[in-house]
Amino acid sequence: MIFAGPDYFRTLGIPLQGSDFGDDDRFGAPLGSVIINSQFTREFFGGADPIGREFAYGNRRARIIGVSGNTKYRTMRDGLEPIFYVPVLGIKGYGPVALLQIRSAGEVSKAAGQVQTLIREMEPRIPLPRISLMESEIDEALARERILAFLSVVLGAIAMVLSAVGFYAVMWCSIVRRTRETGIRMAIGAGRAQILAQFLRENAPTILLGVGLGLPIALASGRLAASLLYGLQPLDARTAIAASVLLVAVAVCAALIPAFRATRTDPAAALRHE
Repeated sequence: MIFAGPDYFRTLGIPLQGSDFGDDDRFGAPLGSVIINSQFTREFFGGADPIGREFAYGNRRARIIGVSGNTKYRTMRDGLEPIFYVPVLGIKGYGPVALLQIRSAGEVSKAAGQVQTLIREMEPRIPLPRISLMESEIDEALARERILAFLSVVLGAIAMVLSAVGFYAVMWCSIVRRTRETGIRMAIGAGRAQILAQFLRENAPTILLGVGLGLPIALASGRLAASLLYGLQPLDARTAIAASVLLVAVAVCAALIPAFRATRTDPAAALRHE
């Protein structure tokens, strides 16, 4: 149960079917007005139109006047829960509102100052509230996920750089040991494109083997990290394909650079290489 006042849903941009609370709706009325969310409709009314129906909660009865979109109030990780809203007007002992939601079309700081001035004029004894932006609240709620994403990107980039450097070093050592062979091929008419294609063909199995072994490990790790993800699926085909293509591209570049440098060697000097 959540308390809400008139224009609450319009202010927060929550979709609403049916009627909103009006100034005449009061908490504690013999037959109070309530607004339920879509999840409440699915769980208790089987998805049928619930507007106009009545139900009891506690020792009160209420009539449904509207259906709102689903929202989350505690954490972003919560699943969808059935929620019903009751009028905040008419509550005794808690003051008129506990939290004031404001939508501003202009500068936020100016609107905040105007609201504080209005509150001070209405009741000087009320302490001025702390004003925060909805974007700031969302950023704070997702701070852990964003830090995790940042660290994952940084560590992934470091791992990719180290892999590329290692593959480049292995390729360079292999090409240096085959300098005479490269010189002979160039001396008998082999072009640069042919030599580059040969080195790529020889290293293609290594590249594909690395991607083939790494992809299942990454997918298995995604299942283990599912609890740390928000708004993402641990098994996302597009992400896996994009990562595989990126790894292949990095490996091909790491192989082409030393191979291209080898093709620029003078054939006569390559034949004299020990």
